[in-house]
Amino acid sequence: MRTLGRRVLAAINPLPAKSLRAAMDFAQLYAVAHRHNLVGFNGQIQRTRFLEWLFREAACTSFAETGTHLGATALLAASMFSTRVFTVELRLAYHLFARGLATLARQGRVNFERGDSRAALTRWLRSGALGTRPMIYLDAHWYEDMPLLAEIRGCVAQGSCIVIVDDCRVDRYPGYGFDSIEMADGSKFVVALEDLAAVLGDGVIHAFQPATAVESETGFRRGAAVLLIGVDPPSPITDRFAASLFEEVPLPATPHPAQHSDSPELRRA
Repeated sequence: MRTLGRRVLAAINPLPAKSLRAAMDFAQLYAVAHRHNLVGFNGQIQRTRFLEWLFREAACTSFAETGTHLGATALLAASMFSTRVFTVELRLAYHLFARGLATLARQGRVNFERGDSRAALTRWLRSGALGTRPMIYLDAHWYEDMPLLAEIRGCVAQGSCIVIVDDCRVDRYPGYGFDSIEMADGSKFVVALEDLAAVLGDGVIHAFQPATAVESETGFRRGAAVLLIGVDPPSPITDRFAASLFEEVPLPATPHPAQHSDSPELRRA
């Protein structure tokens, strides 16, 4: 109930981008997280600050999310960005809760869908609904039928997009949480750059991960990988503090082949 209450409070107390931009050191950044009761982006204020800067400097045209859960990240994105927000959720209960939260927040710029994330993301990309340079937040990898690899393939085919893979292992700072999913065949898939590299292809891709130790982050302290696909990294001179929160890391030279099914058929809730 306490977590539920925090999400409700966050929905009616949005985080404007100007509040993030005004935070130019860690003390100011932590104060922003506390004042706005941050729960979106896992409650992680450094990630939030970096993504706001990246979205702005890369001139992103929309924000799309796979895995709505309770709607905290979608609503946070809607309060931070002036573009449309798209989100898809498999489970009916989460979908309905998130839509109710958006109504409470009087936030009408979020497009909520229920269904398979691969099908929704493919449709958004092919229809042009996301514009020419979307920021795409992948967080639907909770169940045995994991859509992550198919989602990334679709993003690579799109080109000119920024992809955030939530719950990704951070090798430099192992304290960040990451997902290790038990597949239907009994094997495990670890969300890590070396396993994602198999579907990234040979295009121009820049990868970024947290540049600070886990103890300095807030919230759930989950790892992430930010992939700039066909997008040049912005100059850090525009906001040196924001740019310092994530660092560019090399992609593995020899990717492992993907071994798990990522069929676009609907998963059962």
